[in-house]
Amino acid sequence: MDPSARTALSALPPRPDFAQTYDAWFGYVWRMLRRLGVREAEIADATQEVFITVHRRLADFDPR
Repeated sequence: MDPSARTALSALPPRPDFAQTYDAWFGYVWRMLRRLGVREAEIADATQEVFITVHRRLADFDPR
């Protein structure tokens, strides 16, 4: 696991709300999308798509 992901995980309470999740994971998601080859012009949109999914599925999210 990426060290920044471990840091993000350790910063989250057991049941984070969306704002906490977004703040903790935004940088990691952005970097991973870039590393996965998403074009620079599309990273913002792809990041938004990730967090739309997170928002929909937050009740199922297990931060472990």
